[in-house]
Amino acid sequence: MAEGTPLISLKSLEEDEKVSSPSMYQELDPSRQNGKSKLTRRMVSPRTVEERQDLEKGFSNPVGGQGYHSNVSSSSDLSTLEKQPIYKVKGTKTQKLIFHICNISCPILILAFICIFGVGIALYFGMRVTKSSPPVQLVGKHAAVASDSSICSNMGLKVIKEKGGNAVDAAVVVALCLGVTRPFASGVGGGGFINIFLNQTKTIDFIDARETAASAASQDMYVNNNEESVTGGKAIAVYGEIKGLYMAHSAYGKLPWKDLFTDVIGMARNGWTVEPLLALRLSQDDILKYPTLKQFTTVDANGVLRVFKEGETIKRPEYANTLELIANQGPNVLYEGPIAEKIVEEIKQEGGIITLDDLKNYKPLRPFSDSNSIISLEEMMLDFEDYKVILPPPPSSGPVIRFILSILKNLNLSNTFQNAPIGLRYHYILEALKFGFGHRSILGDVNFLPKENVTKYIIDQLLSDTYAEQISTESVSPARTFPWLHYFPDSYAPIRDKGTSHFSIVDNEGNAVGMTTTVNHNFGSKVASLSTGVVFNNQMNDFTVDPNKPNQFGLPPSVANAIAPGKRPLSSMSPTIFLDKKDMTVKYVVGASGGPTIISAIIEVFFSIDKFGANPALAVELPRVHAQPGSSVVKIEEGFNKQVVSTLQEKGHVFEKVQILPDGHTIGCCQVVHVTKDEEGNRIILPATDPRKLGSPACY
Repeated sequence: MAEGTPLISLKSLEEDEKVSSPSMYQELDPSRQNGKSKLTRRMVSPRTVEERQDLEKGFSNPVGGQGYHSNVSSSSDLSTLEKQPIYKVKGTKTQKLIFHICNISCPILILAFICIFGVGIALYFGMRVTKSSPPVQLVGKHAAVASDSSICSNMGLKVIKEKGGNAVDAAVVVALCLGVTRPFASGVGGGGFINIFLNQTKTIDFIDARETAASAASQDMYVNNNEESVTGGKAIAVYGEIKGLYMAHSAYGKLPWKDLFTDVIGMARNGWTVEPLLALRLSQDDILKYPTLKQFTTVDANGVLRVFKEGETIKRPEYANTLELIANQGPNVLYEGPIAEKIVEEIKQEGGIITLDDLKNYKPLRPFSDSNSIISLEEMMLDFEDYKVILPPPPSSGPVIRFILSILKNLNLSNTFQNAPIGLRYHYILEALKFGFGHRSILGDVNFLPKENVTKYIIDQLLSDTYAEQISTESVSPARTFPWLHYFPDSYAPIRDKGTSHFSIVDNEGNAVGMTTTVNHNFGSKVASLSTGVVFNNQMNDFTVDPNKPNQFGLPPSVANAIAPGKRPLSSMSPTIFLDKKDMTVKYVVGASGGPTIISAIIEVFFSIDKFGANPALAVELPRVHAQPGSSVVKIEEGFNKQVVSTLQEKGHVFEKVQILPDGHTIGCCQVVHVTKDEEGNRIILPATDPRKLGSPACY
């Protein structure tokens, strides 16, 4: 640890409850119950030294050592397995067979295993996002990085594998990398939340690098023109990402701060190939309308100005220079001095109100280490079956996820999800989501709320297991859904925010970081600094923009999220960590991008793995549902099981189909790292990146 001392230790919170570790894979039992295939867990693990050595070979990627991945798709490539009974319910012969074949052709075997496994689970669900072959599950045993950029996942893993860094070091690199390759979603002109777990000391820390309203901001500043909260300088809030990263690194990083910038600066300066997602996002908005975004344009052979296209090389020299200054001088170069003065001038030219004092006064927060914090770590943690769940405090939506999980926990979840039809399972999930979103409207920056309101509405409701139990027993019906007003604790309209970028990391020491970073809308405010290359957020739109305008239900806007100087807007971002209660080690690091659909994605991906038996790669790909007040319908992604939809419709749910496209309109984009153990107690790591943003994870 570079500097700083442990903040909150879980050692004093450990329990003696004995629980078994979740298995690495699920297998499809040929036997059937009630006409449906029964899913039973069985660990696939080697039983001899030779077989263990064979397994280790499977973790090597012949391309780059970043975990195993194969693109084999031809059925003839699986000919060596045609007569082999891969799936058996009991015994170890299958294990020995599998790892014997690993010695012959581990790539072919792993692909076959995961393909068959994926087909089995997909048939069980009756739904998948893509129509191609099942997703390949990467398997590692040391460390993993799951971000929505293949470049950044590999760059982050390199920090751990080759440079000896830890999860926090890797998080700095991945965040910086995403700011270069995903400028439409993140960067130092935005903000984020960082959830940190240190395995050796069982220390938890949370860093709030959310943007803040300028000192000149007011509650009614957008009443006459709501669009000013979306586009232009007036939409920009004081950015915080780089100060948050610096705070995390100062406390927990291993490598020198400067060294973490080398590869990212080189990429920004020398150029990288435009990936499909960046090309798509550049084409979605009329980038040519915004002169300050000219760094994302080029001139074609005919002298016509256009945006960069997929496969072309793009460079960001101004941004590279800015990163180099931050590497050498620290993050304050963006907050005070000549560069900050120039930034303030540029924002003002675009109609903004941020001052140099606003930048100087910005500070990231560490609420779990602040004795004056209104909400404590203990209140944000949840005992959920075999897990201790670590959730971020407001202004994140961690309390909402905690509330949803608590409702589902009180629905006798284990029994329900083992025996109930899948339609009823999703009905309960939808009902819990509706209550979660209904109560979300009471959230805001707790440092700006009356203490009695925080206690009454947040601590005594969202963070109360007793209240969640009351909801689950008195307000959730297995037979029907209800009108939206049934789910609101008070008459306040919901908050709507937009997309982001999330990544999850687990290192070889068992440390974990989940970080969600954002500039809000696509390319934020559509304003960039010509001198620094920084793309500025439009987080002011995450506040209650018009305090006088009710929504379509006639509900007044949320008072808790009203604009005030220095205040942080409510966010859907919720990087979440699940610990095994038995030994307090990481089991899941999960989070998502996608505005309010972040919440739905996190819940559904976790349940797909932990309750439905999907591996992470399949879990992030499966179609999802999203229920949010502000709409009378439940959004459902295409490919969802028709029988399940029919069951849900019988219970009163009304659906609107959403296409699965990487255009920012899907139901979340989730990145997860799942840590489990084989039968001998050896750690196995399964990372997954949501295909909705066309990225991939990395592991070794």
